[in-house]
Amino acid sequence: MAAALEDAGFSVIGPVGSVFEAMQLLDEKPCDCAVLDINLAGETSAPVASRLLADGIPFVTVSGNTPESTGDEFSQSPFLSKPIITSKLLAKLDQLVPAPAASVS
Repeated sequence: MAAALEDAGFSVIGPVGSVFEAMQLLDEKPCDCAVLDINLAGETSAPVASRLLADGIPFVTVSGNTPESTGDEFSQSPFLSKPIITSKLLAKLDQLVPAPAASVS
């Protein structure tokens, strides 16, 4: 997914595989939007979604679950079911950020 985003002109600053790593990355590097998987190595990424919302950073939620089974933290973001189709992800990101020069975590 990172390679496809880079090919589309995005500057990718991830991926990371845990809530701790995601929070560290957000502390170290600003981003304009994010792609957030709900399940990160057995833990929910809800704390990351809450942080993104509080910081005003838009994100796309991806999950193997249904949108109805996600928490409130994810209800304000576009949702894509796995497996991810790159063209659909890019279309969602285009709705969130004005230009592909944005950085994505």
